[in-house]
Amino acid sequence: MSHQDGSITIGRYLWTRLRQLGIDSVHGVPGDYNLNLLDSISSEGLRWVGSCNELNAGYATDGYARVKGIGAMVTTGGVGELSAINAHAGAYSEQTAVIHIVGSPALSIRGNKQFQMHHTLGDNDYDVFKNIFKPVSAEQVTLMDASRAPGEIDHILQTCWVSSRPVYIDIPADMANKVVDGSRLLSPLSLSFPSSDTQQQDEALAALLSKLIAAQNPCILVDMGAARQRIDRAVHELVSNSRLPTFVTPLAQGFINESLPSFGGLYAGSGSHPGVQEYVERSDFVLHIGPLDTDVTTYLGSASIRRTAVVKLFTDEVQIDDKVYSSVYLHSFVPTLLKRADFSRTSIKPFVAPTVNGTIATKDNDPITHAWLWPYIGSWLRPGDIVSTDTGTASFGIFDTKLPPDSMLINISLWASIGYSLPSAQGAALAAQDAKTRRRTILFQGDGSFQLTCQEISTMIKHRLQVFIFIICNNGYTIERAVHETTENYNDILNWNYKELLRVFDRESKHSRAFEVHTQGEFKDLLADEKFSPYGGVQLVEVYMPELDIPQPLKKLAEVITARQRAAAGR
Repeated sequence: MSHQDGSITIGRYLWTRLRQLGIDSVHGVPGDYNLNLLDSISSEGLRWVGSCNELNAGYATDGYARVKGIGAMVTTGGVGELSAINAHAGAYSEQTAVIHIVGSPALSIRGNKQFQMHHTLGDNDYDVFKNIFKPVSAEQVTLMDASRAPGEIDHILQTCWVSSRPVYIDIPADMANKVVDGSRLLSPLSLSFPSSDTQQQDEALAALLSKLIAAQNPCILVDMGAARQRIDRAVHELVSNSRLPTFVTPLAQGFINESLPSFGGLYAGSGSHPGVQEYVERSDFVLHIGPLDTDVTTYLGSASIRRTAVVKLFTDEVQIDDKVYSSVYLHSFVPTLLKRADFSRTSIKPFVAPTVNGTIATKDNDPITHAWLWPYIGSWLRPGDIVSTDTGTASFGIFDTKLPPDSMLINISLWASIGYSLPSAQGAALAAQDAKTRRRTILFQGDGSFQLTCQEISTMIKHRLQVFIFIICNNGYTIERAVHETTENYNDILNWNYKELLRVFDRESKHSRAFEVHTQGEFKDLLADEKFSPYGGVQLVEVYMPELDIPQPLKKLAEVITARQRAAAGR
């Protein structure tokens, strides 16, 4: 508390609550409307991480939240917050708990008739930017009444945690230092989830168990909702106890232990691992946990699970056949299913997951190709690794990588904003550092995506983060070339000397190193170097690959897109 009577400023109240939620670092960019707020951040034990721009701050906060469960960023009103809206919307799309704190013009100056405030549209509308964020925020609040501020802060933080979606907190410049009653801080925030409708849940469970017992070849399909809605333990226990063949969609890759005997691989319609599409779509019972069908996860609708076979467990409802059981929440339904299901009565048709490691026979002087790279990289990964892939060839190539136990895959496959992964990797590495773990953060990113957000390497170096950056150097936007079948120069980029960038960010080269590899032998030798993996700083590797070489999963998607385009054109 700031005072003996238990009072505290609004700013310090907010920072204390963030610490109580497990947040140790806050990303952002200072601006004159948030300076009063930032003055007190270090006094509450938080680390301020100044990002190179607001968009990067948003991406980094998203990565931090993927590892820590929740993250926070600070921007200034207007120019700052709008620079971050891409990342904010991405967090909403990807179901990531991000607290976006915006410093705005002081209440005392609003409505003045003599002049317009900077960072505004010059029309005295101080809600216009807040309204822009409304469709991509789980909840918003402007702190205008000091007496209500503690309760409003608590409520919106609870919403962020429970919904796993971003929230927007507008703090006018003259509110940050207002003194409020801090007694609420003596009690932790209530982070409980909504209770299911008991009758609806019981009916849904009875219908599910009836279908499961009657099924001859049941399976489980894990999707984004399971990976984002804080039910890790229950889902993992369900997979382990049931012993049912279990598959993941691209939005949940890395969420299930791939070393389990029941793990079957990745399902994405015609982009599935070998044999997976046939098995899943012939199953007479598919428990789809946290479903979100997208153009990428279904390969433009090529996924075709029988409607009568699938049971869909959404965040807040269960769908079985044509019946919807409302107000039935994942957080209570899955644990209850575990208690009531007798899996000894379940028929199990085993499925052996396809082998994705070591399947390509090549020579050391061969060029590095996607067909070789992604299965091979799995042999270098180790338990606990945080792997980040950017939208492009990397996000599809990783389909063919076997991930070790307790690892995490971070991508943005639904929002698909290129450039996301480098700042996100910085945030993820920071979260691992805050948690005092020895987890490695490993980034795979195309050269085109890298050029959008590479400044955050400086933040990695500044905070002594361990990050491996593999840049796929193939002269531009290869994914666009693949899906659009064109060689037009708008997909070309200027080839940078990426290694020399480290001299810009780390003048004395004390906390970073750079390499380049052109052949498979060079790549293998680098990973085998006993000094490479333990290095504690940033290591940047230029990985040179043929310009038009693409991973097999992306090739399949390109074929689906081309077929659709030709059909639409009547060819």
